[in-house]
Amino acid sequence: HHHSHHGVMVEEWPDLLHLQVLRHLGSPQEVWGYLPYGSLCRSCRSATQLPCLWRHLDFTDAPLEEPWRLLSGHPEVIQLVLRGLSIEDSTLQELLLRLPRLQVLDVGRCGDLTPNALTSACSLTQLQSLSLDGMAALEDSQVQDLCESCLSLNHLDLRFCERLADVSCFLKSADRWQSLQFDGCFRLDATRLLECANVFSSLEELSLDGEMLEAPVLALLPKRCPRLRTLLVSFAAELDGEALSALTTLSQLDALTLKKAQKPPDDAWASFFLQQQRCRAPEADLGWRILNFCECELFCDGAANTLALVPQVRLVELDLSWCWNLGDRGLAALLNVAPGLQRLRLAGMKSLSAHGLVPCSRMANLEELDCTACNSVSDSFLEFLLRLFAGPLGSAGDALPGLVPLAVRHASETLWAKRKIWAPRPEIRNYYAQRLEDWSQLRAANEVANFAE
Repeated sequence: HHHSHHGVMVEEWPDLLHLQVLRHLGSPQEVWGYLPYGSLCRSCRSATQLPCLWRHLDFTDAPLEEPWRLLSGHPEVIQLVLRGLSIEDSTLQELLLRLPRLQVLDVGRCGDLTPNALTSACSLTQLQSLSLDGMAALEDSQVQDLCESCLSLNHLDLRFCERLADVSCFLKSADRWQSLQFDGCFRLDATRLLECANVFSSLEELSLDGEMLEAPVLALLPKRCPRLRTLLVSFAAELDGEALSALTTLSQLDALTLKKAQKPPDDAWASFFLQQQRCRAPEADLGWRILNFCECELFCDGAANTLALVPQVRLVELDLSWCWNLGDRGLAALLNVAPGLQRLRLAGMKSLSAHGLVPCSRMANLEELDCTACNSVSDSFLEFLLRLFAGPLGSAGDALPGLVPLAVRHASETLWAKRKIWAPRPEIRNYYAQRLEDWSQLRAANEVANFAE
């Protein structure tokens, strides 16, 4: 009705009041949520154009054809995410010329972009973070130009830029970098990066393609990058127990991904967790945030049980896919101390059964559970989890009915005492990698409730 209850017309509202309303209509990153509001009246229209709403923009999921058209007349943008959108070189070049204050730019996975689009990025003197992952044609010389032109640049995501080989421009000013992502850059001379005398004293995040890295080189990581919080090495095939032990001195580390590290035996993993716990900096937050040991075949119950000696309250992501020697006991022990898990990936764990997954029923924040190729995990139990997370007992839809066995009632009440009622149910994948929601026929709710008990 355009009136407030005090009789002040909406046309006379101060900007601050408009901003309070707009806060409920969109988020500063999703400005298209504000647009209908701007059509109410001139005052609303000018409120939707306030600079404070246009500083941080993420157009990844924008329901608009060419969302960047909204940016005309908004030079105040400091963060712009266009990840995965089809945008042409010329469009991006023109756009960047109009955004002189840009500090963060993400054009990763933009399939239509070529490195030619980056000429205007070189003029962004305030640029601090740049994501170009998946830009397959990017050359060393173009990365060098960016590093020399954008002197504030300290976060660079070059994952799967497969032509890159030379690391000279990163060594030149090693102490400026806070985040370097090179996973999938299999030609990159990562050995030279780690063997040089330069110390990456500010580096907190590093990802590497480890295919060409020998164990003694991997063992140099703590000396070259002492402040790492996040480390990812894919194809860590040469990592042995000794190199793994060297990583324990990374006292700030809270996110670790080591894929295909098939050499360290179970006791080396267990020892790593014990030592790392002792070395952990007192100011570092307690426990791990992300752990991914995909295809680390000798990661077994001993490692999981050792990890479970300390409550892993910050752990949100755990990937133990294809660790096929890990069984129910070790996994359940670990899941019991990680109630905050959001993403749990267990593909190919041949020894796993429903017993190892029981702690999932208490994970109030669970978003994803992948049991692809887990031979011994029954569909009945996965369907129970799907129904458990569909809503409180008797709340209709796919939720479990009101009358269920006592143990199931207790599980449901415990979960929904903590889980937000509007949270979307987790994506659960079965043996065939199918999402349970896509199944044509679920078993009867009573049947899965009785099975679960």
